[in-house]
Amino acid sequence: METEKVYFVESSEDYDDQHYGFAFSDEDLSPADIQNWKQDIAWKELKMELKEGEFADYLVNDLNIPLCSKRLKDLIVKHADNSDDFTWYPIIIQSASSWDQERYYYLKTNILLDNVIDLEKSDIEKGIVYVPYFIKEKTRDIFRCAYDKSYLFVSQALKDVITNNNITGISFETWE
Repeated sequence: METEKVYFVESSEDYDDQHYGFAFSDEDLSPADIQNWKQDIAWKELKMELKEGEFADYLVNDLNIPLCSKRLKDLIVKHADNSDDFTWYPIIIQSASSWDQERYYYLKTNILLDNVIDLEKSDIEKGIVYVPYFIKEKTRDIFRCAYDKSYLFVSQALKDVITNNNITGISFETWE
């Protein structure tokens, strides 16, 4: 089995020489409420508030969910081999410092990939995978794995598309 180089998505540390904002939700909304949203329940468009900064294509928020601009969403839909594995939920972001509003989209993963990591070839210590060995034949362009749902992974090809299109607020890391 051949390994696949994949990256996990993070918010941009260098802010591309911009100070990007942070989106806040209502106090009565928890990350679990959103992350565990069932597709058969009607979605009511949420509103969040952007504080202390500018809008970015990938927006950091207190719900710890992937919030993508329409531009980033359109790139993922066009270039990801598995774009049907996701549901996009609209969210309105209101700037706290102006009357500006932007529509963002919560990227909800519907399928968790199982057995995508070769545990025998990965660096594991006390049951924790420190450097995963991804199986090329089982990875997709954008995914979460069943082993650890907290990371959003992208392929080299999708990372290149995002980077080449100057998408803001996002960076990519590997464990290598």
